[in-house]
Amino acid sequence: MGNVHSASSCGRPDTAKELLRAAEAGDVQAITSMLQADSRLLFHYSVFGGNSVWHKASKGGHAAVLEALEQAVKQQYEHDNKDLHEVLRPSIMRLGASAADVVTRLINKANVKGFTPLMLACSGNHTEAVAFLVKRGTSWGWLCCATLPATGAAAWFS
Repeated sequence: MGNVHSASSCGRPDTAKELLRAAEAGDVQAITSMLQADSRLLFHYSVFGGNSVWHKASKGGHAAVLEALEQAVKQQYEHDNKDLHEVLRPSIMRLGASAADVVTRLINKANVKGFTPLMLACSGNHTEAVAFLVKRGTSWGWLCCATLPATGAAAWFS
């Protein structure tokens, strides 16, 4: 996986590595706990592959982790604590005017190889993760469409 880096690392590369590992393993409880402690972790990515927590969860087909990540983004827009907003909201506001905009932007970000979370979910035929990503406004791209199985694809969108 390599080193982990983010503009908001605050000297916590081990926590960011743990977050990426938890997303890869589908550990919703660990993800939720780490994001409650420091929601800036939503923006961490691996240095060498450029994979975010969204990429890791999608590659593993962990729709529950994707839902926990979406919930963490929503909490940043609904949180009452003014001090927390002063620290975190400016970063989030650069990504979109609403939580839905931020989620859409984060799930459409490609890693260094050009793969988006949706492409990774499609490559593993992870139907629940694909459905989650598509419903949140993911851009399709030709690669994902080419990996869809011929039968049952319509069920992914219902």
